[in-house]
Amino acid sequence: MSPLEIILSVLTAVLGSTSLVEIFSIRALRKKAQADAAGLTDQVLINRINFLDERLTALEKRACFRENCKQRM
Repeated sequence: MSPLEIILSVLTAVLGSTSLVEIFSIRALRKKAQADAAGLTDQVLINRINFLDERLTALEKRACFRENCKQRM
């Protein structure tokens, strides 16, 4: 092999490996962004469930399902 072929081979290998690293890092960033978005969506749903639970508890206290309840409206 001539020195030019060796240099071109090394250059091709280096450029090819950097492209692969870039592709893997882009995929990792995309997966991380999707996981963050899913976590945010889950947190919104959890907050909504907690709000509805508190509201239902307050309504149950007002309704007081026992017959002798003095708080019934």
